[in-house]
Amino acid sequence: MLYPIDTPTRTRIDLSGIWRAAFDWDEKGLDEKWYENPPVGRDIAVPASWNDQFQDWAAHNFVGSVWYHREFCVPAEWDGKKNVFIRVGAAMYHATVWVNGEFLCEHEGGYLPFECEVSSALKKGAKNLLVVRVNNTLSDMTCPQGNLDPAVGGVANWRAGNFPAVHYDFFAYGGIHRPVVLHSTNKTYIDDLTVKTDIDGTRGIVRFEVGIAGGAARKVEVTIEGQTAELSVNGETTSGSITIADCVFWCPETPRLYDMCCRLYDEDGTLVDEYTLPIGVRTVKVEGKSILLNGKAVYLKGFGRHEDLPVIGKGLSTPWLVKDMGLMKWINANSFRTSHYPYCEEIMQMADRWGFMVIDESSANTLSFNVDSEATLKVHRQEIREMYQRDKNHPSVIMWSVSNESETNEEKSVPYFTTIRDDLRALDDTRPSTIVICVAQHREKTAHLFDVVCYNQYPGWYMLSGRPEKIEANVDEHIRSTWEIFGKPIIYSEFGADAISGMHADIPEMWTEEYQKDVIRIIIDALRKHDCVAGEHVWNFADFKTGQHTHRPVLNHKGVFTRDRKTKMVAHYLRDAWSDDGAHWGTPFAYGFPDERG
Repeated sequence: MLYPIDTPTRTRIDLSGIWRAAFDWDEKGLDEKWYENPPVGRDIAVPASWNDQFQDWAAHNFVGSVWYHREFCVPAEWDGKKNVFIRVGAAMYHATVWVNGEFLCEHEGGYLPFECEVSSALKKGAKNLLVVRVNNTLSDMTCPQGNLDPAVGGVANWRAGNFPAVHYDFFAYGGIHRPVVLHSTNKTYIDDLTVKTDIDGTRGIVRFEVGIAGGAARKVEVTIEGQTAELSVNGETTSGSITIADCVFWCPETPRLYDMCCRLYDEDGTLVDEYTLPIGVRTVKVEGKSILLNGKAVYLKGFGRHEDLPVIGKGLSTPWLVKDMGLMKWINANSFRTSHYPYCEEIMQMADRWGFMVIDESSANTLSFNVDSEATLKVHRQEIREMYQRDKNHPSVIMWSVSNESETNEEKSVPYFTTIRDDLRALDDTRPSTIVICVAQHREKTAHLFDVVCYNQYPGWYMLSGRPEKIEANVDEHIRSTWEIFGKPIIYSEFGADAISGMHADIPEMWTEEYQKDVIRIIIDALRKHDCVAGEHVWNFADFKTGQHTHRPVLNHKGVFTRDRKTKMVAHYLRDAWSDDGAHWGTPFAYGFPDERG
């Protein structure tokens, strides 16, 4: 499924804006056929979560079905000549689509796009009714899971009493979170592109496969940097390669993109489709203790993040994207992880252009294996395929992450994640993969399956609370034993401490900005002593909303920036620590640790 763009043969119409939405308080919409005649409901913005748009408690905390609807018109020039699709960028969690009362498609999974071919349901020369039913209910069979019985133990009991009832540590939003687009193609069109790159000295090798739908195509022309490959078409795919001399390889310092223009011709030589894909030429490998980008070791500096904003929730906001990417450049980050789900396509495109290396993560967050994991596995495998299909051509994506903080100490996790790993390797032989873990090394059962070990560790916060003098020795021992057990490059994928903006103390204490800064500084100093460490991702880029719980004052305050993107003290330290010279802001230790600190 290609990202919809305007070309000489394609047109897109963004249906984002103010829709109407009816909350299905009693889950009677299907029985009453709301897809044919939905209640008027209330104004609602798309894309955005529904939770914070309204002033009533019931909508804010609603779990169930919301029926979105709006009218649209199709341009007259499309009449009978075009394939017409409706594409939903993401809807949390289960979505069903009707046009003019006709069922078109449904999709499970809250963070990836899906589309419906709509031509047969359209009314020509009249308004059409689009209805999207979105249900955000999670269970032991969804991905991610939610509403688990704490009595089953393990991760299900991590945040017993959370409201809404999820055991993971971010808010369970619902809604249409990314744009809804109406787009057209000719009857014969390019429906897929797969690009894989390699390096030969100063030359860039671009291998590509073109997928074709419609059956009438006879020739494909692929042009990159003035070079054209002409390919005959005898089926649904064709493939070829182009070599770029004196190629500028993609990396954070020089994120060079080349336009790959694909043109499809019929047997009369008439152009029937054109699509341009920006590509970057680079290689990613893991060797010994290092992650190699274009044959050179890279060290990841950056963040775990969340799609989370006031009012908008998880909805796409392009001004905020620009602001966030600018802040990451300002702080000298070179990477981020899409914790804990695939992010919007627009940030992946910006990462390509801005030179950020991305660990692309699925939504399999804090999976329990004390429930029906086979049902979850089916959805998880689907998401892995969809995530690969959407993001496979982004040079910024240097690694796949299959899960975060699941019960990888359980025996059932081994066959489960072996299946996921095998699926991923069958799809992609050009990138390493990882699983983000948090259990003790001697109990961890899945890290050996993957290429890189990503560890979430919180010395100074969830352990050794208020004891910064013990952090360095703790990290040293953890890194040494992790390397000895697994023998793979290590990324500290989460570490940090909560700091409420504006809370200060002359002798740093927990929850103050000074304490957060010093915990992060001590951990980074300790990490950089070990050559098997390939990266440091601070948790989190910005404060974010969580469920209501006695352990969280509405937000998780581990952000380096506040939720509205104001800096905390640690941001200025990181800006220096992540600069080219690696200088550290301030003195090595602000505490005056006694000699026995170790």
